[in-house]
Amino acid sequence: MSLRVRVWMVALGLGLGLGLLPGVARAAVACPQPLVVSFLDGEFPPFLYGNGTQFATPKPGWAVEWVRQTLAELGCEASLTRGPFRRTAQQMAVDAVQIAVGFAHLPERELTMRFPHRADGSLDDRLALLTTDVVLFGLVEPRGGAAGQVVRKVGIVTGSIEESVARERRLPMEAAPTHRANLAKLRAGRIDLVLGVRQVFSASELVAEPAVQVLEPPLQVVRYFAPTSQALYERHPDFVKAFWLGMCERARRQTQRPAACQ
Repeated sequence: MSLRVRVWMVALGLGLGLGLLPGVARAAVACPQPLVVSFLDGEFPPFLYGNGTQFATPKPGWAVEWVRQTLAELGCEASLTRGPFRRTAQQMAVDAVQIAVGFAHLPERELTMRFPHRADGSLDDRLALLTTDVVLFGLVEPRGGAAGQVVRKVGIVTGSIEESVARERRLPMEAAPTHRANLAKLRAGRIDLVLGVRQVFSASELVAEPAVQVLEPPLQVVRYFAPTSQALYERHPDFVKAFWLGMCERARRQTQRPAACQ
């Protein structure tokens, strides 16, 4: 057996032991500094727990764990923060935040954020962290009965994918800072429906009285990514691609998604 083959077999064994295959070991990339990774400030189980600026302990959520594991694999460090949609988008535009985890793709976000693309320039949905749909939530027993319900106000979160969907469908919107604020307003009778992605509320939140249900059919399919600032992609494209791939692989294993990351 040649020295080259023996060296390859040793490297292969190390790769298997460290869980770095397929693709053998992740290629070394230059780590950007500073590197700020931002998550949204609302709870989104099981991907993100806790509200506001703090991460829940000891389990902050899948998305936080994916980021920490991917950065550790790449040998890079980052500051993790949380903030609302609109502020995070503004920070991305000036490169004060370099990565935003859990942002759905919208054409207008391409102006200030970098999403993964295929060679032909189309969105590369193979690297999405989550594919879900936007739905309406309403009371199981609407005030006045389902037949006579008039929809005057639909709760949305400012800067979210739901706001874009509501505008496209010309729904009568009322904005709130968080989805849970909208849920409280729905139960209090201040709005008629809430617009959000299917997973935004836990089962326990929906069954609390007065009970809330998903209203089918869904309004739109959406895909969530971890977009970067345009400046970060221009400075460190290899790091960004390796980060996206590492995040996608972890999301695929955790959610048992059959499609492979590319």
